[in-house]
Amino acid sequence: MESLTWFLTFAVLAVWVMVGIDLIRRPLPFPGSLERGARRLLWGALWLGAGLAGIWGPELWSQTTVDHPTQGVVAGAAAERSESVIRTPFAVQITSVQRDSEARLVQADQRLSLQLPVFLLAFLGGVFLLRKRGSRSKAGRGASMAGTATLVLLLAACGSESDELDGSQAPRPDRTLVEAAWDTLALVQTPPEDTLLFNAGHVTAADAGFWILDRLGFRVAHFDWNGELQWYAGRRGGGPGEFTNPRNLALDQDQVVWVLDADNHRISGFDLEGRLHHELSLGQLERTLQHFAVAPDGQRFFSMVFDDILEPVLIHAHGGVEYGPSIPIRDAGEAAWGMAFQGSSTPTAVGDRWFYAFSMGDGLFPMDGMELARDRIRYPEWIPFPRLIREERRDGNVTNTTTRIEEPTFAAQDIHLSADRVYIRFAGNTEEAGRLVDVYDAWSGDYQETLLLPSTGRLAVWEDRFVLARASPSVEILVLRPAVEG
Repeated sequence: MESLTWFLTFAVLAVWVMVGIDLIRRPLPFPGSLERGARRLLWGALWLGAGLAGIWGPELWSQTTVDHPTQGVVAGAAAERSESVIRTPFAVQITSVQRDSEARLVQADQRLSLQLPVFLLAFLGGVFLLRKRGSRSKAGRGASMAGTATLVLLLAACGSESDELDGSQAPRPDRTLVEAAWDTLALVQTPPEDTLLFNAGHVTAADAGFWILDRLGFRVAHFDWNGELQWYAGRRGGGPGEFTNPRNLALDQDQVVWVLDADNHRISGFDLEGRLHHELSLGQLERTLQHFAVAPDGQRFFSMVFDDILEPVLIHAHGGVEYGPSIPIRDAGEAAWGMAFQGSSTPTAVGDRWFYAFSMGDGLFPMDGMELARDRIRYPEWIPFPRLIREERRDGNVTNTTTRIEEPTFAAQDIHLSADRVYIRFAGNTEEAGRLVDVYDAWSGDYQETLLLPSTGRLAVWEDRFVLARASPSVEILVLRPAVEG
């Protein structure tokens, strides 16, 4: 592959040089009655511009493979990425490995891209056609049209992004802490030797009870509101209803629980009895999904994917994928890269309304489908996007780059959406980090108040009930309700 791409490169370069010499010797007609010298100058500029534009040829074809070996412990948020790039003129192979702050593997993937200098090839083809039609009376007008089209293409290639605001300058609300007492409605305790739950990686709730994602047990457990286990679903493996790297879960209006499995590249749904309802392949996605929000009908799944940009994505139950307009992050600075844009989405959408909250940055986005419902909402506490440290080493045509986050401050840890409120369990820099629950209006996005949990842990909210799953050191689940005064 490398030898072929170098051969094609020299062949295209030779043709480009010969066409340039020919245009200087015999400049084609141009709009108006330009002299020969002016036509030489204009065609020379177009020739040089087409060559420069050809360097950044758009991606024609790509193939991505993902390899994430299952480990005995659950990895945290990505904090370091090592990247190896093998670059030839028409092909690029990128191998990327992400690890968390304790050097545990989070994600490893390999991308092979084939690129062509489209603008340069279009220019060369246009010049060839004009030469061929040079003896016809309308050749001058054809040259005019081709020259104009080439100019338009070059201007489009150099176009800049929109300067629309993303809410990074919006006013920051003042946090109002509400001192609330809590009533304990149910308590589930698992002694260290018990196998009821090995881990509580994610929690969600509805009127039938609550669901716990046991990532170390490769299963989801359903409990009623009295804390009684109703069923397990899933086990380790790659078959139907099995998991190798379950990430998070969500509920639709029929209380089908959907589980995202990053390694098996699918979302699996289980009905109220724990039976496998449907499995949705994520094979059409270009990037690995980290989280999702399910629409009430269970037929649409919303999420955000990121690399250098943040981009909404809609996945249909039949497997179709749509991408929304990218969202600029003006205040990210040097952190404008995927690890800094990590976050969480509300597991369940209300209609098409869902939210995305940064876990290592400032604010949350209210979404209507794949469109921003309003500008970014600032957190009550400022959390700067983490600064990235890049280290690069080059060996021949192989470039090895390591990028890591320097001492991030965490923000949103859990986020849930009810009919009229958004609840975010917040970390930050205060002594109550992880116990703060910031409350926002679901439709206006305005901050309302902050509740203080009795302890930290994974959180789910349904109506006035709060499910708190904590490790002490084994898993303990509390069902809480704010005490009514008087």
